[in-house]
Amino acid sequence: MEPALFIEWCLEHLNYLTVFILMVIESSFIPFPSEVVVAPAAYIAAEGELNVVLVVVVATLGANIGACVNYYLAMYVGRPVIYRFANSRLGALCLLDEAKVKHAEEYFARHGAVSTFVGRLIPAVRQLISIPAGIARMPGHVPALHHARRRNMEHRPGRVRILFPVVHVERRDASQTDRVQYGIQIHLLCHHRNRDSVSRNQNNPQKKELRHKTMNLTELMLSRRSCRKFTDAKVTESQIEALKQVALCAPTSKNCQSWEFIFVTDAALIEALSKSKSQGAAFLASAPLAVVVVGNTARTDVWVEDASIAATFIQLKAEELGLGSCWVQMRERGTDDARRATDNIAELLGIPSGYEVECVIAVGHKLHERSPYEVDKLPTEHIHENKF
Repeated sequence: MEPALFIEWCLEHLNYLTVFILMVIESSFIPFPSEVVVAPAAYIAAEGELNVVLVVVVATLGANIGACVNYYLAMYVGRPVIYRFANSRLGALCLLDEAKVKHAEEYFARHGAVSTFVGRLIPAVRQLISIPAGIARMPGHVPALHHARRRNMEHRPGRVRILFPVVHVERRDASQTDRVQYGIQIHLLCHHRNRDSVSRNQNNPQKKELRHKTMNLTELMLSRRSCRKFTDAKVTESQIEALKQVALCAPTSKNCQSWEFIFVTDAALIEALSKSKSQGAAFLASAPLAVVVVGNTARTDVWVEDASIAATFIQLKAEELGLGSCWVQMRERGTDDARRATDNIAELLGIPSGYEVECVIAVGHKLHERSPYEVDKLPTEHIHENKF
């Protein structure tokens, strides 16, 4: 049966199931006005054949599920395609690159709630608005209950409101004209106070990192790519504090806490750090923050492992904050005059004897966004089970 004939058949046999099916289609695949579904169903309800509340419930459920279809298709299928296109020659001809795609995602992460709400009210646009929301991984786009739950989990007071317009149905017969109005407004109120009693009007200093903060650990690891080019923007104090906290949470052998961390923001010192070895550190000069990871060699013989775990924690946290990072190896590296890189850094930063520098983590705002790793392209040949 052709789609048009199927829709026509559903309209001729309106019941709860057909209302649900039509609203799913209307919100996802085929753009046609929902008024041709809801209004006739409301008329039938006025005649007593359907319950108007159930009509609204199934119509709303169908609309949300239909929007979910486009949203999740765009999230899991469309986003990788967009990034591959941006990196292609055709994308360059269209004046598109990864930086522009990233900028669009960040814009939608900041303003997507308003855009989505307004778009859902516009015919023909409502079928498409879920697609950019899915590509940008906008949190809590649909359904509304999921949005309410997420806001609760983030310890922020919130309100989610689903609005249904008043449906006017005119019923005419030989004796009289009755005007039937149905107005329904459903409010889902979600209120949750965090344990610190944060003010309702307090600004969120990490709003720019909203998209990254809604990632789970696997998504975060897939998104983290080494970044060697940074913008001129500074890393904020709150971001630096977050990195410090995560570094101090890194596990160590027997909880010996053999690591030390030097957070360097002085541009002259960072420039000098970039020259502490002959190769592979020049890009460090453009980073607004350098985290020097040091190990106490007298405290444990596995200080290298302890320092390495902490450095990895710092890089993952940087990605969650929307920042780029790159590991600069210093241990067992040196300059052309045979001086050890760790000795150069110790002299520069006043590190006492008995401590060794493992690496320096360059941190800053990414100049370009790299595509996340694709799961189906991971080198699974390096994974072994039971035996090598």
